[in-house]
Amino acid sequence: NKDKILNYINWTIGYAYGFELWIEKKAGDHWDGWISYTYLKSMRKVTERISAKDYYRNIYTIYSEEEIYKTPFDKWYPADFDLRHSLNLTLNYTISGKWRISLTQTFSSGSPYNTMAFEHDILVERVNNKYLPYQYRTDIKLAMPFFFENAACFIQVLNLLNKTNIINYDYIVESDGLSSISYTPKKLVDYPRFIIFGITAEF
Repeated sequence: NKDKILNYINWTIGYAYGFELWIEKKAGDHWDGWISYTYLKSMRKVTERISAKDYYRNIYTIYSEEEIYKTPFDKWYPADFDLRHSLNLTLNYTISGKWRISLTQTFSSGSPYNTMAFEHDILVERVNNKYLPYQYRTDIKLAMPFFFENAACFIQVLNLLNKTNIINYDYIVESDGLSSISYTPKKLVDYPRFIIFGITAEF
């Protein structure tokens, strides 16, 4: 079939590699904890695809290939889950029995995100060409006995320091209906400090 729309091609290759380091330590009858570090790199590349001008026929023939497609062609770019560095530290103190307090600190590099910009007076979006800022979060948890021998309950404060972590950007595009187009980046943030209560049981 010579119809290039029906023979749509979009081939992508990719790779990922990384490692994890975990160290756990117990000190006496009360203290224990661990530290873990993870490195991950994940990349993608579009190796073959139909020409944008062929796919859109004569509608966008004045635009270049890069101005139409979001993803670059034959160039490596980060995958959505390309999270290079993650560091987690947990410290536990057992008061007595099921009474236990835990403090967790999480650090991570930012994940990739899409950006928008004007190129040759055309508003275009680029896939994962920048990274979000580093993120960190502190959690604290108190575990305690419940009414049954095989059960326990806990109260936990997530994001104790109420850190604002940017998890992505959204773009609000506005037009006057004529020729003027503008866009405003909007930060999407992780949840603020909040408290949860839970019950665990073993059967």
